[in-house]
Amino acid sequence: MIIEYYNLLDTVFMNCAKIMKEKNTVYARTDKREFTFQSTLEILKKHFPKHAVNIIEKPLSEKSKTQTKLFGDKTLKPGEVDIILTNA
Repeated sequence: MIIEYYNLLDTVFMNCAKIMKEKNTVYARTDKREFTFQSTLEILKKHFPKHAVNIIEKPLSEKSKTQTKLFGDKTLKPGEVDIILTNA
């Protein structure tokens, strides 16, 4: 499952890089768990090597209304991270 997820991200961002203009902004929101975050960041840097990277953490509070809470999972999650790549 982990390899499939990594390969999925790699394929998606590879195809995006092929069709996007060189001066673009890439905005990706990902899970804060280490594997998910590190994989996403690594793949983005691979396919957009000339872009500057800005990382914005989006922690979840106990009051955050998340999709998993709506379906009964009340455990506190580590949150999400926005990865913004710019190439001016």
